[in-house]
Amino acid sequence: MLAVRLDKDIERRLEKLAKETHRPKSYYVREAVRLYLDEQEDYEIAISRLHDHSDKLISSDEMRKRLGI
Repeated sequence: MLAVRLDKDIERRLEKLAKETHRPKSYYVREAVRLYLDEQEDYEIAISRLHDHSDKLISSDEMRKRLGI
């Protein structure tokens, strides 16, 4: 279990959205955290790959060719 304090504006917006969509506030909080974590994990992978000098770089033309675009 996790308790989070939200500022009044965010709490108000969350309550409004929950009422309008007939979903619990916790649904939107879980979704927001999940999406944020997905983005952060992707970012960390990208940064790691950027700093991996053993990883071969290819041109955008080569990438398109490999993807068949």
